[in-house]
Amino acid sequence: MTMKHILTLFLLVLYSFISIAQDKTVSGTVTDETDQALPGVNIMIVGSSSGTTTDLDGNYKLSVDPDAILRFSFIGYKSISENVNGRSSINIKMESDFESLSEVVVVGYGSQKKSVASAAISTADVEAMEKISIPNVGRSLQGLVNGVSVSGVSGQPGNNPTILIRGVGSNSNNRPLV
Repeated sequence: MTMKHILTLFLLVLYSFISIAQDKTVSGTVTDETDQALPGVNIMIVGSSSGTTTDLDGNYKLSVDPDAILRFSFIGYKSISENVNGRSSINIKMESDFESLSEVVVVGYGSQKKSVASAAISTADVEAMEKISIPNVGRSLQGLVNGVSVSGVSGQPGNNPTILIRGVGSNSNNRPLV
């Protein structure tokens, strides 16, 4: 190799170390209005696809550019964007957002807004179920929720009914996960 090649290779290696050294580790805690830790809060670097979530104690740690913007989001809370500005510790207090909470549907494969849900969604009216004097929740669903079939109801105490959701093939053993 010539001296020119060796010098170019050295400069490329040096440049990669300099670009790695520019990242800063930011850590902190995310809490709610009552200073309770929030586990599972999404923390994303704005303009990229990298991020992290808080642990059970609401703590997080993330390697970012010193000029990055972090976006904190959690179901039922208002999203917050925070500039890093070279700081190494950023603690966030999230504020409840009750209006958006009513528009969220929790499904078996995550959670999403009710307006974009691709699956059929039925709701059981709890007040109507309380008015019926049936001690078994499965039996009280009979006739109240679309797509739910309750059968095998007998008068024997402790006997649970068979519940099928959307027909016989709802899952491998034909019983919903209740």
